[in-house]
Amino acid sequence: MDSENTLLVLSNRNYLYGMLARVFAAEPDETLLQVVALDHTRLELGLIDNELTESILAAYDAILETAVGADLPRLRAEYTAIFIGPGTCKAYPWESVHLSDTKALFQAELLPIRDTYRAAGFLPARYPHVQDDFVGLELDFLAKLADAALQACELDDEATVMERLEQSRGFLNEHLLRWIDSLADSIEREYGNGFYARFTKLAALVARRDCAILTEFVG
Repeated sequence: MDSENTLLVLSNRNYLYGMLARVFAAEPDETLLQVVALDHTRLELGLIDNELTESILAAYDAILETAVGADLPRLRAEYTAIFIGPGTCKAYPWESVHLSDTKALFQAELLPIRDTYRAAGFLPARYPHVQDDFVGLELDFLAKLADAALQACELDDEATVMERLEQSRGFLNEHLLRWIDSLADSIEREYGNGFYARFTKLAALVARRDCAILTEFVG
């Protein structure tokens, strides 16, 4: 494993998952919009080149159209409508709803996700007040794994790096990548092609590229 290249990839994953987790975990603020609009953010999105990178950058440019000069109260209202309520969250920002026919919350499908969090030594942000398979919590878990992998790399702990990367790839394949495209389609259909519909599409692309990168690392 080339240590310089590994550190670059792990730092990049840490930045991107940290940003994505913040987008979905709580309503937006000025700091978030500033981070989204940074040249550095675009640099990080394009840093690792593969067949999805061009699409990722195009998705990011579409986000900028809604983020630069955005009306923050309107974006906060959009976040609340899509992810919190009151009333029905029509796009269903929970994995189990997208993967079942019942459209019901708090199903048995939650237990493997909770076990995965615990097995990795983490509880997601806002636990237990938000259902375990909320998109913001799944991205927060991936951000925690990315940070743990980076810290292990800085300590030259290759075994832990590989463990965290394997956990990340498993979670992507078994959870996030099974439903995030459906979520993106639902948000666009129910709320229009705005900030969060576009960010969900970006998150799906980043996750898919990351899964391919992780396969190269862990085999």
